Amino acid sequence: MSRLLLPLLLLPAVAAAAPPGEPVWSGLEATIARSTWIVRAEVLAARPVGGIGTHVEVKVLETLQGPSGLERCSYLTDPGRLVAPGEEEILFLRPPAPGGAHHRVEGRVGGRSPFRREKLTWLRRVLELRALPAGRRGKAFLSWYLEALRRRPPDWPFWRALAEIERLRRENPKELRALLPADALERAAEGLAEGQARRRLLDLARWRREGAGPN
Repeated sequence: MSRLLLPLLLLPAVAAAAPPGEPVWSGLEATIARSTWIVRAEVLAARPVGGIGTHVEVKVLETLQGPSGLERCSYLTDPGRLVAPGEEEILFLRPPAPGGAHHRVEGRVGGRSPFRREKLTWLRRVLELRALPAGRRGKAFLSWYLEALRRRPPDWPFWRALAEIERLRRENPKELRALLPADALERAAEGLAEGQARRRLLDLARWRREGAGPN
């Protein structure tokens, strides 16, 4: 996912960003923290604007995070991006700049994005876990990632969970080791054929068992 790259109930108006020094348990954290609203929206109209991009008008279908009351808004896409009426999008939004007419987009999953449904389901779960007390958050995220790593055959949630654990190894190795059961990654690799997924999991498993050095 680019800038996105992607709660089962509506969250409170704004979920707090991770406190300074707390591990970033989700790769979506920075985009979420910058966004005033996260919405599921339907494209109502799209028209090119000179060489600037495409003016897109949307109707909000669901507010996943942010103040209530945002029913319709507009934004500008990058030039060349394809958008069509009727498509459903996930938008990470900020208010228009002072004097501006368009909401600012921090992240977007367009209607033609591969695995859009999976990304929406993933985002809902991230928002739900992000709202937990800090002391419970890390264990909850890791339990969820390990559950996704047991999916067979490997699918989008599997690869996303694997990428998140690899990111945590790079960014927060000490915290990851402390919460990750010693044999969890070997068990996650069981039943996988030889290939990239198994190799990456076993590499993480060796790192977890060695326990020496940050990486």
